Amino acid sequence: MKCPACTRRATKTRLADGSAVFYCEACGWGKERVERAASGEAERRGASFSFARLALMTTLSLAIVFGPYLALVYGGGAVNRRFAIQPDFEATVERTTDLLNPAYWIVMACYLMLASMISPSWDPKNLFPLPYYWRDDWNRFNLYAAILLAPGKIVCATLAGWWGAARSFIEGRA
Repeated sequence: MKCPACTRRATKTRLADGSAVFYCEACGWGKERVERAASGEAERRGASFSFARLALMTTLSLAIVFGPYLALVYGGGAVNRRFAIQPDFEATVERTTDLLNPAYWIVMACYLMLASMISPSWDPKNLFPLPYYWRDDWNRFNLYAAILLAPGKIVCATLAGWWGAARSFIEGRA
C-alpha cells in the first residue's frame, strides 16, 4: 500500500487484537494509531455515521417508507378514490382496517431485502451508443435498477447505521 500523504510505500503492522495497521515511516502518516495501541489506549470504534448524519438519514428513510404508504391509504383523487376524506364513521373504520393491512409492509420488506442484496453496476459511457444492441439494453436496465433501488439502499444504510450505534452503546464505546 502507498501512503496517501506522500505516496511512498507504507509499512504494515499487526496490532494486539489482530487487525492490520498501515503507517508511513517517511512522513508519519498513521503512526498515531500504532502509538495508541502500543501505549494500551483503547481505540474507539463507534458507529460509522455521526449522529447528525444518522438523524438526517432517518428522517429521509421515514419519508421513503411511510410516504407511499400514507399516500395509498389517505390519498384521494388520482392515487386512490376509495379513500377520499369522508366524515362518516364507517369510512373511518374501513380506512383504519386498510391502514393495518400487512400487504404493504411485506412488499416493503421484500424491496428492502432486494435493495440490500443487489448492487447493479452500469457503464455511463455505453448507455446510448447503439440503441438496439443487447449490451446497451442490459446497461440501461442496470441504470434503471440502480435508480429504482436507491431509496431502499438509503433505508438499509440508515438501519445499518442505527445497528452500529446500538452495538457501540451496548458495548460501552459510545
